[in-house]
Amino acid sequence: MPEVKSHRSQWVDIAKAISILLVVFHHSSFSFTPAMMTLDEVLLFFRMPLFFFASGLFLSKMMRYDFPALVGRRLAPLLYLYVIWSVVKWAAVTGLPYLRGQEVDLANVLHIFWEPPATLWFIYALALYSLFAWLLRKLPVAFVAAAAFVASALALSVGPVTDGPFALRIARFFLWFWLGYALRDHTAALIKQHFRWPLLLVVPLWGWTCYHLSTSGADLHIWALPLTASALLAGLVLAGALERTSLSRPLAALGRNTLPIYVAHFFPLMLLSGQFASQFLAPSWFAALFSMILAVTFSYAAKLIADQVGLGWIYELPQSAREGIELRMGGMKRRATKITDAGGLESKS
Repeated sequence: MPEVKSHRSQWVDIAKAISILLVVFHHSSFSFTPAMMTLDEVLLFFRMPLFFFASGLFLSKMMRYDFPALVGRRLAPLLYLYVIWSVVKWAAVTGLPYLRGQEVDLANVLHIFWEPPATLWFIYALALYSLFAWLLRKLPVAFVAAAAFVASALALSVGPVTDGPFALRIARFFLWFWLGYALRDHTAALIKQHFRWPLLLVVPLWGWTCYHLSTSGADLHIWALPLTASALLAGLVLAGALERTSLSRPLAALGRNTLPIYVAHFFPLMLLSGQFASQFLAPSWFAALFSMILAVTFSYAAKLIADQVGLGWIYELPQSAREGIELRMGGMKRRATKITDAGGLESKS
């Protein structure tokens, strides 16, 4: 079975672009009308599963890493980005009131390790999922998928369909991350070889089904898994269709910058929410789209400026640090191996 090519495929980046736009839209909820609130609830089954699925598509290389390489090349960069921006967000939300003389608990910055900020939890989850996937890499792929399915179903049975506690979100979404890895070749074949324009009908069909179920009073816990599975198909077909249009290049560029947009988009939205509360704009589609476009543009521009003025380290762990971590981890591994071998020789003697 041929594997996905090592170079980036546009449809993957477009799928990530769709996801990040929906995430920013979700965080623009201060501008929503009641109808838009319902739509956003429907999109719950779409945005994060597609994001995780797309992230899992290129795990093959990571699965071949030894542990030092896993830490230096994958886990450390993700955790570094998560901690940097969690502290930045904490400073903006909690630190500024403290400087104004308000009483705040400065120790709550440590909460990021067990209850991540609402706008940054994806990065933390991505690091944990990468570790889980690497640890499970020698087990049968289908067995891990079945176990992840059970974990997702159990998390849905005891928790809300909406975001919920971080531990439940971790249990609920790992399935889609793993399926991105497990179905990478089939997904590439669907988009690159077997795509047909009539497949686009699954997008409005999925939307109508979700809207009907959410407005009919149906128990969405029962429907969550099939709705998410069909959402992935709809999202991938949509990405494949957009790859064949003039929007492919700008959307792919956006998809290659999802993490910089993800970490910084809360700044303009935080400022806008105060303005909207002051009746800057009434809740409407225009207000929501305006907020989303402004947040994405600001975040993208901030990354470009940071790279130009030598602040790129805010968005990415420097290569020298990655290599240093990998070398140190490798040294620790070799020392542990020598100690173990020496212990074995002593016991034999």
